Amino acid sequence: MKTNTFNLKKTIASLLFTLCFSFFNVYATDYYIDATNGDDSNNGTSASTAWETLAKVNTTIFQPGDAILFKAGESWYGTIKPQGSGAVNNPIVMGKYGSGANPAIHGDGTVNCSTETTKVRYCTLYLNNQEYWEIRDLELTNFDSSEEGGISLEQWEINNTNNYANVLKPEKYAGVNSNKVAILVEAKNMGAINQLHFINLEIHGVNGDISDKDNGGIFLEIYKGDKTPTYFDDLLFENCYIHDVDRTGLSNVSYFDTRTLTENTNWTPTLNFVIRNCTFEKSGANALIFRAAENPIVEHNLFTHCSIKETGNAAFNFNTDNAVFRFNEARFTKYNVGDNDAGGLDSDYRTKNTTLEYNYIHDNDFGILITGGPGSGTGFNDNTIFRYNILENDGVLETEGYGAWAFKISGNATNTHVYNNVIYVGTSKSYTDIVYHKNWNGGQPDGSFYHNNIFYNEGADTAFNITTSTNNYFSNNLFYGNTMLSVPLDINKIIADPKLSNPGGGESGYTLASDSPALASGVRLSTTPDKDFYQNTILEAASIDIGVEQITEDFVFQTSNNVLVMEDSFVRGGSNYETNYDGTLMEIKESSTGNLDFARRVWLKFDVSAYSNIAAATLHISGNQSAGTPFNINVNEAADLWTEETITWDNAPAVSSLIGTFATPGDIDSAYQDLEIDITNYVKSQIAGDKIVSLNLAAAEASTNTFKINHKENTSGVAAYIRIQGTTLGLDSKMKSEFVMFPNPAQESFLIQTSNAEISHVKVLSINGSLLYNINDVNSKSLTVDVSNFQTGVYFVHIKNTQGELSVEKLIKN
Repeated sequence: MKTNTFNLKKTIASLLFTLCFSFFNVYATDYYIDATNGDDSNNGTSASTAWETLAKVNTTIFQPGDAILFKAGESWYGTIKPQGSGAVNNPIVMGKYGSGANPAIHGDGTVNCSTETTKVRYCTLYLNNQEYWEIRDLELTNFDSSEEGGISLEQWEINNTNNYANVLKPEKYAGVNSNKVAILVEAKNMGAINQLHFINLEIHGVNGDISDKDNGGIFLEIYKGDKTPTYFDDLLFENCYIHDVDRTGLSNVSYFDTRTLTENTNWTPTLNFVIRNCTFEKSGANALIFRAAENPIVEHNLFTHCSIKETGNAAFNFNTDNAVFRFNEARFTKYNVGDNDAGGLDSDYRTKNTTLEYNYIHDNDFGILITGGPGSGTGFNDNTIFRYNILENDGVLETEGYGAWAFKISGNATNTHVYNNVIYVGTSKSYTDIVYHKNWNGGQPDGSFYHNNIFYNEGADTAFNITTSTNNYFSNNLFYGNTMLSVPLDINKIIADPKLSNPGGGESGYTLASDSPALASGVRLSTTPDKDFYQNTILEAASIDIGVEQITEDFVFQTSNNVLVMEDSFVRGGSNYETNYDGTLMEIKESSTGNLDFARRVWLKFDVSAYSNIAAATLHISGNQSAGTPFNINVNEAADLWTEETITWDNAPAVSSLIGTFATPGDIDSAYQDLEIDITNYVKSQIAGDKIVSLNLAAAEASTNTFKINHKENTSGVAAYIRIQGTTLGLDSKMKSEFVMFPNPAQESFLIQTSNAEISHVKVLSINGSLLYNINDVNSKSLTVDVSNFQTGVYFVHIKNTQGELSVEKLIKN
């Protein structure tokens, strides 16, 4: 990050402050607060001369090295807003003195702490543009007894205990409360906000707004400001117990969070963000959400009975780079009627390089989720790694009317690596998808790699459901137990007994016998992957040497990809012949009387330059006809001399050959239905030609109503796309067009060329992340890479140029 003048001044001032207090730390003061024997007229500097109230604390400006100490076993009522900031190696500490229970501060849910005029957040403890604080050894609540039907805090928590009982799936919670948090942190115009540590806190009894993710136990927000991007650096939550909170246990947001997969346009992430050794229990929805962070770590935490009132996975990251979940246990996450999420852990979208390892995820109503967001949006989830985990008995019972999944990938998720896990479905489960790939509004997983996993099934009608995704690779997996439906192709699969000591046995289960095939050459599962191993043992992850499936060119020819629409619009005739309709919905209709005022036709354009050869191509349309009878729609070839911003009925290009016809579904009210038509021959001709597929869609007959298709910029639904099957990628199939890599598939070697900045650095990695080739300082516009000694399979080539731009390309080795 570049240092601006504002940050430089701040840094100099902080250094001077630190030097001053290093020499004169005599000025650091311990202040004592005693609710029973204190007096605000005292100086507060000893236990015998303690202050009494929170008001006295709120009117004091504290200095680096000061301590604010509440007497153990006592309680205060109200909101605390301490002033001042600490310094490097000299934080302000808020905690307790004496022996006994942690001192308690009880908010009543009525004090709006936020300084932002558009925000209302009632809180118990508030920090604003403050840094170098350590807050520890306290109990905090924020309960408004006038809400929740006027019941007491104690009764509210009893009700929550009844609600989370693992017997029935509760209905959606219908109550409406105000937005509350126990601890609220806000910041702007500060650059780095340094060292905020929250240690050994108990936070509970926050009856917040169940409809808002950003309230509950602890919430941190960074605002836009007008001077400098702001971010947290050294944000720690350790040994905290957060329970009985609505809606979220711990979460954060930042204004500086805008980016795509390849470009950070306004992204200033939190640094050194750690959540460690905490317990999250009975959260209304998600227990933990962490956003806009680089290299965050979530380790040795317990998530139990979360999402007891509203949809939510227990913990997820969003908009992060290099997040790590490790040695956590997630259990008994609840499904509420109508929920989409009820899993243990979730690598959510706008994320890159997330790793989930050594986690014990069991008895959740759903299992684990990796998602890249809907196809109609700009979400992504690239290179998530899921390894060394146990998934046990995840999935809602079919007898209660709900299908479920143990492991799920959805939406725009790419390059997901799943290896060396145990996924166990027990006898109590029916109709569970042990692996489920979901198409989310046209976005579907691409490039999912499964290696060395144990899929152990004792349930009924357990299945693999991966049909809506592309480029899936399975190798060296062990499939055992009751027959599983739609088991994917794995030419190196193992079907022998994995010899788990006690599958489904919880803490004592999953020990592998010495002669287990799961420990055979090339398979490196732990011999003792039980709960203690996962939560209490930190092992250095070994390099995994796994066998790779034999992928021939014929096999590659069975893969598929989606080509999203690049331009789309519709036109109207008659008096509208000069109007451009580049809106959110496109319409198709034809008048029975020839009145062109009612005629409407759709235009679609696709770029297929990434392909040199295909087996098949299908146009996919998601459409709605809210009334009327079904009618036929013609799909025609058309010249590509148009743009979505300028096309009208008057200037639209000529329509040529008819490709085919499909029928609308008729009156389906507000629902959208997926429709497909084969356009293989036309796409092949365009691949051989100008690489652009231009289509015209028009009613083949009079229609009594309009057929509507989502415009690509309409994020509420699926836009048109072409599904390409049996692909051989062309030379232009790069994340960055300045690099060309061929031949691909390769046998002995391949050549990298660029017409722009010179190549600087090239790495080749196996699909499990092992570095096989690494060269620096190439300083040339071409490089030949020898792969003659590589096994047949799939690899990733990382190419960086001298300007620092990176391209990642998939290589097939024959």
